[in-house]
Amino acid sequence: IASGRGASHATFGGGDFGLDRPDARSDVRGDVDIMSDTMGVDFGPYLQRVIFAVKMHWYNLIPESARPPIMKKGKLAIEFAILKDGRVAGLQLAATSGDDALDRAARGGITDSNPFPPLPPEFRGQYLQLRFKFYYNPDRGEIE
Repeated sequence: IASGRGASHATFGGGDFGLDRPDARSDVRGDVDIMSDTMGVDFGPYLQRVIFAVKMHWYNLIPESARPPIMKKGKLAIEFAILKDGRVAGLQLAATSGDDALDRAARGGITDSNPFPPLPPEFRGQYLQLRFKFYYNPDRGEIE
């Protein structure tokens, strides 16, 4: 994860952090963009913890329609801020998958993780603005 000004990016699809996938034949993954100024703080270790929590909760909520044999496809984006104390604020669906069940599961991955750990003490900002992208069974090359 790059630090400084501008958007940074991390993927949470490859490694499974020791978690069981919802089904070995399904493909669910995502990534996260930092939308606010990091003020030079390296958020890599912090984001690993955030991504782990969201992924763990999201995997538990993935609807049957996204699992074999149906394998419904969908992609969506959710934006939110993490306040200094780790609480989630301003959660909003930035792009819908068009399927309420898929959108709800992704949103639940975030809300069920609330609160996150407090932001790193060296970060002087009031919040960290993030955009999480969730992909259900994406086509090859579809993940941005």
